[in-house]
Amino acid sequence: MSWSIPLRAVLAALAIHTLWGGNPVAVKLGLQAFPPLWSGLLRFALGSACIAAWALVARISLRPAPGEWPALLGIGVLFTLQIALMNFGFNGTAAVNGAVLISSNPLFGMLFAHLLIPGDRLRPRRALGALVAFAGVALVLARGAPPGVGGHGDWIVLASACLLGLRRQRQGPARGRCHALFPDLPAVWRHRPSTEPMSVMQWNGARAQARNM
Repeated sequence: MSWSIPLRAVLAALAIHTLWGGNPVAVKLGLQAFPPLWSGLLRFALGSACIAAWALVARISLRPAPGEWPALLGIGVLFTLQIALMNFGFNGTAAVNGAVLISSNPLFGMLFAHLLIPGDRLRPRRALGALVAFAGVALVLARGAPPGVGGHGDWIVLASACLLGLRRQRQGPARGRCHALFPDLPAVWRHRPSTEPMSVMQWNGARAQARNM
């Protein structure tokens, strides 16, 4: 079976990963002005305000369904712990170390998928690739942070990467609501059913209709 990745998807992935690569540097700069927990609180308060504003404009309800609360609360606790560890870890290591170590989260995600998701097995070729990638992580840990930067920050960031990998495997039930906020906006807006507030299901329906045009 042959397949190709659209150029738009490649460019979007490059843009996202460029911003993600700058995240440790931005966090380190922010930590010069705010303590780790305050830094996380301010960042995500601003992010939540932006998402709430867009949901209001797009007429998408952010109110969870009754059955979603347990999963969302669990993810929220995991998310809070992961971000706190990341900020404390970044505060105790170099930005370059933090960038490499937090980016190891897909490796942990692969391991958790093997353990938690039926059918998503760690095949030999995948396992070999993971071992090579973990060898790179081990080299960063062995080298440690530059003199005068900190103590155990590398290991704290690695713990955060582990929790991030777990969170990405456990947040499946919440993805539909989050993904509904950021589809192909102009096309979907033309295909929305009315000017009334849209549910997530209506928004996803408009999204599918727009993509099939």
